[in-house]
Amino acid sequence: MKSYFLSCRNALDGQLLLQLKDRTHFVESSNMYSLKDLIDMEQNSLLAELEKIHSSYVVHIKIDCQLCQGRGYICELCDKNEIIFPFDIIASRCKQCSSVFHRDCFYKTGSQCPKCLRLSKRQTVIGINTASSPT
Repeated sequence: MKSYFLSCRNALDGQLLLQLKDRTHFVESSNMYSLKDLIDMEQNSLLAELEKIHSSYVVHIKIDCQLCQGRGYICELCDKNEIIFPFDIIASRCKQCSSVFHRDCFYKTGSQCPKCLRLSKRQTVIGINTASSPT
């Protein structure tokens, strides 16, 4: 979600990332915890706080902000008219080109990304044309 907020003037103006004021380390990585996080986790308050912040981020990106909505993806594998985002539970991202697909669609293709296949074919054609052209 960080990339959405850093490129969205509405999010920057609204200082949405500051909702994590005491937990800014979560902006960089969800695998790092502070001592306060561990204490709050033990007291059952961390999850509720993070869920509330996450929900407000999702609402901004998916509902409130047209700029962020425009950075969503449509699954190229099934062509459903549904905007998906990399952080959606139902989404999967190509490791090579970062395209986003429905997780089920992507795994049904054996995790073969159509964009990467097109790029590979294009590279092959360019390579053949370059090799066969007189110099």
